[in-house]
Amino acid sequence: MRKENGIEIAKLLLFLMQQISSAMFHDGAFGVRADDALLCCAVYIGHAEGRPMKAANLAEYTGIPRSTVTRKLKGFKRAGLFDVDGEGRVTFTDEYMREVIPNLWESNREIINRSATRLAKMAMPRVAKKSA
Repeated sequence: MRKENGIEIAKLLLFLMQQISSAMFHDGAFGVRADDALLCCAVYIGHAEGRPMKAANLAEYTGIPRSTVTRKLKGFKRAGLFDVDGEGRVTFTDEYMREVIPNLWESNREIINRSATRLAKMAMPRVAKKSA
């Protein structure tokens, strides 16, 4: 990967994580909330794919220690963000999926689309020009 591409990807990831954190937590404390945003992204992936994950799976998926994931899940459940079924699978509450997630997408649609286009261009192999 070219250095410029790596910088672009790092900036994009940081920006998107800041936007996710801001939309979900409304407190501007991104630095202390980065793992919360990461955990929420993992819960969303499981929820959206119809395969909700348990705490152990979320810990493995995110790299966050299981004890930390368990503690954070309890707090998010008390705050009304997550539901946990009888088998321990975690999903967002219906209210959260209805109100927060669509707003997150809508408020960041342009940057997400622009970034996806740039990332796709980075992934395309460059064709060497023929010398005459």
